Amino acid sequence: IRDIRGLRLSLECDFLIHYGSQITKEEINTLSSALTAEKNVAGTETDLLENWQENVRFHLVLFSFYKNPYAYHVLEDALNRQTMAFAQFYWDKWRRKRLVVSDRLHKEIVDDLSNGNIQAAVRTLEKDISDYNGLDIPL
Repeated sequence: IRDIRGLRLSLECDFLIHYGSQITKEEINTLSSALTAEKNVAGTETDLLENWQENVRFHLVLFSFYKNPYAYHVLEDALNRQTMAFAQFYWDKWRRKRLVVSDRLHKEIVDDLSNGNIQAAVRTLEKDISDYNGLDIPL
């Protein structure tokens, strides 16, 4: 998990630094719509798997804007492996553990991108990739 997190930090943040200014208003609207379309409203409870799947979707949608299929595949593979690692670590809790959903960091990323503040978006993305909703993840 530590290695995957390190890869994601490098890959996602580096691409955002280099290509974030090329993200269009339409793409930002798509990302924003993905947040509002989530069936879980911030502040409600959800299970671990559902929360994680929404998180994965957000990161893949954001990364798709860079139009680099190879790098997208690398990120997708890393997220799939991270999902498997979490599943093994929490296999008995995936459906029983409830979380209060907060998409605060994702909303901050969208706001930062809307305002053209790529550096702030990168800092928030770093926090988001490293945050596991208070779960005791062995890093």
